[in-house]
Amino acid sequence: MTRDKDDPKELWDMLGTKDYRKELDRQFKNAKSNFKIALVVDMWLTGFDVPFLDTIYIDKPIQQHSLIQTISRVNRVYEGKEAGLVVDYIGIKSNMNFALKKYSQVEEDDFEDIHKAVIIVKDQLDLLRRLFLKFDTKPYFTGTPLQQLECLNKGAEYVQITKEAETRFMAMTKKLRGAYKICSTSEELNQNERDHIHFYMAIASIVHKLTKGNAPDTAQMNEKVREMIKEALLADGVEEVFKLGENEADKDIDIFSDEYMAKIDRIKLPNTKIKLLQQLLKKAIEEFKKVNRIKGIDFTKRFKALIEKYNERKEGLALANDVLDDIAQHFADLFKDLQK
Repeated sequence: MTRDKDDPKELWDMLGTKDYRKELDRQFKNAKSNFKIALVVDMWLTGFDVPFLDTIYIDKPIQQHSLIQTISRVNRVYEGKEAGLVVDYIGIKSNMNFALKKYSQVEEDDFEDIHKAVIIVKDQLDLLRRLFLKFDTKPYFTGTPLQQLECLNKGAEYVQITKEAETRFMAMTKKLRGAYKICSTSEELNQNERDHIHFYMAIASIVHKLTKGNAPDTAQMNEKVREMIKEALLADGVEEVFKLGENEADKDIDIFSDEYMAKIDRIKLPNTKIKLLQQLLKKAIEEFKKVNRIKGIDFTKRFKALIEKYNERKEGLALANDVLDDIAQHFADLFKDLQK
């Protein structure tokens, strides 16, 4: 069953400890165990490999690659097993046909088979590891949830050191995500590789949200990463990144208020701060144009000039926080002018 922090204590306790759930995992993967039937909601539906599993009963709507991964629970080759059986209670055939058609090709690359997708995943992981050679990833893999989230935010800051580095990283993770959709259940990928895939894709989602205002589909991330991003545990202003674009209809939020700007000022990561200010300015200028189009165009020109200046940053200069702080201040000043 899926656990939530708001569960009543009795229900939380009933679900057992982490070690207890690990033991369930171990027993279900043991062909000689008496544990033969499991009722699941979200857990074990994807990325959970039990080769001898032969039957799955589906009575909940599942879409696209999540459906492919789910029915793949019973398609593993195992001695004495002729085929896997999917018992469909709700009519998923049309969804399944759509998913199979959509994911038989990934973006512009036509993967002939899962093995080729695995090769692409491993190649992209190798390139990404080289890119992160000077970055300390240890807090993400061994730290507390707070340390893990801090590491993800610092990782997003790290890949934005130059416009070129940011573009290269996003291209790599886009290709990684596309290939991983095809081979996510493959035994050719070990747990360490899967953990790193989740790490890089989580950082890509943060950067995407900073630059586009919303995050792409995060279904491929493991539950831990999704929960960290959803909860946004940081208390130094970075949580505003995660809220960006999610409260478009909430008119009570005054982005021009001193309190809101104080939250932005508390962000210690300069590139993250600048990207967030860019998103706020873009939205505010578009609103202002509805009232005063001529003046709004003037603000747009100033805004674009600042973005060009920021995008021209070189790696040597990018390492100097005072340079980035100066650019961030220009964005903040433009914001104040717009407020007046």
